[in-house]
Amino acid sequence: MSDLPTLAETLAVRPEHLTGLTPVEVDRFNLVLGNELARLADEIDRAADRLHGALLERKETVRRGRGHARVWPTTLEEAEATAREHLATGFEPDQITRVQSGLYKDGVYTEKLNEALGNLDYLRAQRRALVDGPAAVLDGEFTRRGGWSRMHLCLSDGGHIHSGRQCPSITPTTPTTWLPEVSGMDWREAYRAVIAKNMAGATQAIMCTKCYPDAPTEWTEKQPDSNECPGSRQHARLMDPRMGNRVHRWAECHVCHAPKVTVTANGNLRKHDRHDGGGEEAAPEAPAPQSPAADTPKGDGVVVIERRAQAAPAPAAEGKPGTAPTQMAVIRFLKAAGFQVSRYTEARTQATPTGAKVAPSHRGIVPVHWNEGDGDFFDRMARLGVTDVRDVPEHPQAGEYAQAYAEALAPRYAVRVEGDRVYVSARATLPARPKRVPRAARVRRVLAEAKVPAARLYVVDQPDHTRAAVTDEDHVPAVREALTAQGWMFEESENWQHYVFKVTGTA
Repeated sequence: MSDLPTLAETLAVRPEHLTGLTPVEVDRFNLVLGNELARLADEIDRAADRLHGALLERKETVRRGRGHARVWPTTLEEAEATAREHLATGFEPDQITRVQSGLYKDGVYTEKLNEALGNLDYLRAQRRALVDGPAAVLDGEFTRRGGWSRMHLCLSDGGHIHSGRQCPSITPTTPTTWLPEVSGMDWREAYRAVIAKNMAGATQAIMCTKCYPDAPTEWTEKQPDSNECPGSRQHARLMDPRMGNRVHRWAECHVCHAPKVTVTANGNLRKHDRHDGGGEEAAPEAPAPQSPAADTPKGDGVVVIERRAQAAPAPAAEGKPGTAPTQMAVIRFLKAAGFQVSRYTEARTQATPTGAKVAPSHRGIVPVHWNEGDGDFFDRMARLGVTDVRDVPEHPQAGEYAQAYAEALAPRYAVRVEGDRVYVSARATLPARPKRVPRAARVRRVLAEAKVPAARLYVVDQPDHTRAAVTDEDHVPAVREALTAQGWMFEESENWQHYVFKVTGTA
């Protein structure tokens, strides 16, 4: 993909520039333009959120299917109309509302509304310029030639390969990317090339049945995970007869002997990987290869060859594919790892004002940053002798706190740190977990026997190690001695909130 044009070249493209180009070269311009349009769409979404915030609105929790969602009380169109009306009439909230929202000076409300509306209009004008300019030129060249085959990859979890964004299963907000290297190719050859070259990380992508109704079944259905236990999705009472007519949240799988598998609302075992040590359905150990006797019939030679093939050593285990993070998954992990969570993320009764603020997932990315509570902020403001909140500098340790969040999240997710912000997304492949790494439950039990208070201890399983964190320096020697006595290998580190031990194996 080194031949991709720059954004400046894409914005300057004209019809005469495209005449002698191949479909691949034309769609490389579309890829660059599509990435810029996706970036602008993200910016417009954030600008819309800032407009709602400038109106002093607060998100509400509503029921969505089997879960909940946080939404603004008004639509974007209603918010725009309200903002323009307030600006036209000179409306200002009452003083108590302004102070509660941090607007201590007169005119700040109007200033923020003007800024939010102006930013939103500017971004929309940028998007319109791209759509009416280079996008129209590229579409015109496509139409002039009578079109050619194209492929788009949906970037959502388990996304399909489509022949274009006109597919009815794609909505205006569905994130997709172009695959220009296969433009103009037969769709069969194109799909093989996409999978073989891992274009855009599409090694597991399957084809959309609406766009490719003639595609073979193995290309349109996700292949079963080789690590998945055959007992997955089986009825819990069939798998664990000891349950009788009782209802439990967990049951033992009698295929792989996993001791604690979640039971769904329908009474089935949830999908799970084989438990370490195998089970009744585990593949039997292959017998040692034997040389065929001199009078062995010719057909038996095939059996000997098959046995030798089965006896070959298995390839080294690879990590599982990463999963897209969600807001609640990141919150649960940070809490399990011992980090405080801001009340702006959860209910006031469940967290402290100062801590990690986890924003909702947007296009597969979950932003995380350290939030300074109101009390701590005004205390620091008083120590600095500042009277205007706009003159208070950023917290000097905010970047250090972001690094601590990133260090804890990195084994599970792909993380990108920008200043005091951490952007969490899915990893292509999780690191493989060595077999001799003890599980969190065992580490927690050993440290409890070493008299480490549970209130000061946080132990969580990571893909390639077990992370134990203690909040009190007085208990660090006891943790170190307990881990050493078990013969476990570990690495020590420290952040502003914890003393961290990474248990990486057994000596």
